[in-house]
Amino acid sequence: MRWKAWAFDFVISMIVCFTGLYAFKWPLEPQDRPHHITATFGEYRPPISGANPPYDDPHFHDGVDIYAPAGTKVYSVEYDSVLSINKQRYFVRTRYHDYMHIIPDTTSVHPGDIVYEGTFLGWTIDFWGDTSITNDHLHFTVEWDQTFWNYGFEYNPIWPDQDPAYKFDTLCTDVNKPVIRWIKIVKDSTHEEFPYNWGENAYYVPCDAKWDILVNAWDSTTYPGGVDLYNGVFSVSYAIDDTADFANNTNIIFDGKTAFWRIDYVYDLRRTGISCYTYIPTNWMDCNWYLDTLLVARGWHHVYVKVTDPFGNSTVDMVRVRIHPKCDLRIAKIVPSDTMVMVGDSITVSITVINDGPWVSDSCWLATHIRPPGGYWEPLKWWWIPPLDSGETLTRVTPLFTASRAGILIFKGEVDIWDYVDESNEDNNIKYDSIKFCPKPIISLIWPNEPQVVVEENRTYYVHYSGEAPDLHIEKIRVLFSPDSGITWTDTIGKRDYSSYPDTIENDSILWCIVQSPTWYGRIRTVLYTNIGHYTAEDTSHYDITVRPATPANFSASINSTLNNVTLTWQDRSNYEEGYIVEKKAIAGWQLKDTVHDTMYNEYVRKYRDHWYRIYGYDEPTGIHSDSIYSWTTSSPILSDEFLTSVA
Repeated sequence: MRWKAWAFDFVISMIVCFTGLYAFKWPLEPQDRPHHITATFGEYRPPISGANPPYDDPHFHDGVDIYAPAGTKVYSVEYDSVLSINKQRYFVRTRYHDYMHIIPDTTSVHPGDIVYEGTFLGWTIDFWGDTSITNDHLHFTVEWDQTFWNYGFEYNPIWPDQDPAYKFDTLCTDVNKPVIRWIKIVKDSTHEEFPYNWGENAYYVPCDAKWDILVNAWDSTTYPGGVDLYNGVFSVSYAIDDTADFANNTNIIFDGKTAFWRIDYVYDLRRTGISCYTYIPTNWMDCNWYLDTLLVARGWHHVYVKVTDPFGNSTVDMVRVRIHPKCDLRIAKIVPSDTMVMVGDSITVSITVINDGPWVSDSCWLATHIRPPGGYWEPLKWWWIPPLDSGETLTRVTPLFTASRAGILIFKGEVDIWDYVDESNEDNNIKYDSIKFCPKPIISLIWPNEPQVVVEENRTYYVHYSGEAPDLHIEKIRVLFSPDSGITWTDTIGKRDYSSYPDTIENDSILWCIVQSPTWYGRIRTVLYTNIGHYTAEDTSHYDITVRPATPANFSASINSTLNNVTLTWQDRSNYEEGYIVEKKAIAGWQLKDTVHDTMYNEYVRKYRDHWYRIYGYDEPTGIHSDSIYSWTTSSPILSDEFLTSVA
């Protein structure tokens, strides 16, 4: 008789499995009417730590949750066979159904038993106030012919068009449309929204971005008697600009998924209340795909989302999206006219913008700002940049600007799409460069730089100076000479190189050998040259310097006592004198004797006198005299050597 019962059960199960002749009852009393659905088929379930039972993985909701306070009796919905029961994990699994979150009645239900419509299976558990779960409920799953080792294929039991074998026999009529609470445009596989412009009521999405659509929707109806039934969202689709494209784009249908199909982080938002969060990729839900905006033209678009409930009621809503090219228009380089300049100098900066994208860019603004040393950002210049072809560059040059103090001046160039700020691309759109403003180099002439300085031909002197060039470093000092009070600078007196490139020098000197022609109006100029930037600093003597001819040398006076004749001789040491002036000292002072053009002079003198002479050269064009040289002789009788010997 046992084999006959088994054969009968097998025949009935085959009829149920392959013909789908009838729908099944509800698992709660009364079994002949709908009950309150708190969570529908297909929702995302995030991991909930500490939940009981454990709820550790994000996954697809493969059944419906039916509201059932703790202790509510649960019954079999149709003829079926029990595969397994578990009092620790709270479930009864049959060949075609899963009854979860219940305490099995192990006294009457065992693995291998045949159950019928209305067979008592157990009681719903108490979730112990766990607020992460909506409420106490029975999780009911419809499977396609699962076994102990293999799970079947899940179906949505509250969909009116479902195969009769996989749905409840009594469904509530729903004439209400689903409600779309919001639509968001988010970055690929994340929940981070793109910037939203409230003035234009639109999302701004860069041309090369990958983006997804996120929609929050729910649907419910009221069963006669005031019982609220949550029917859920059955399918979602999207279209761009043309609502006729709904059929051509992704249409996610929440039905027919394997039991352990994981949504992972693609479908990743926590459900709150009775809301159904639906994450839309551009293809099937188990693929981490995105809507590639390279395939969407630049400009304004309308993104439509269509949500349909299990009874075919639909709602369409829309968000605006602007696809813009800002991310590919960037500053390629900034070139200051010099990276180090002196305070007070004026410079310009050239800034180049390039379009790196494969498309023509939008018009935009190019702004330049400077921040002087110790100051704040100041606008320098704005340009309107026209559309650029792919790879095209455009260069603009700033007006002249200066800095009044030493330090680092920072220059900033910024590409700014009109009425849009996108911080995610800030590094591409803003570029900085710095320009160092150094103090001006200084040189001070120490000597000769005083009144009534007189120097002489063929003599040597030292030109003394001090200088400083912070940051620029001193490379060399050069000393120049002017014979006409600085109108022309005809000679280089000398120069000195500084191989160590000091920043300062104190009271250093350069040798000056006088070879310049006589002048009343000589001037000295010292010039400092910097190692960096090759800047110069100058200082010129404030007073005229007299350059006189060289003083004659080896001046001697001899006398012929017999003839009373005095002979004067001397040595010429100048290249510029025109002649010599001979003077003799008298009671009234020095008296001019003669002007000669030779290096010898003769005259007759009285006896018994001492005779003092002086001579000096003179430059006829300028009238400048050399210094004087002196000599003397006497016309007194000169005793002979014989007389001197006899006296001795």
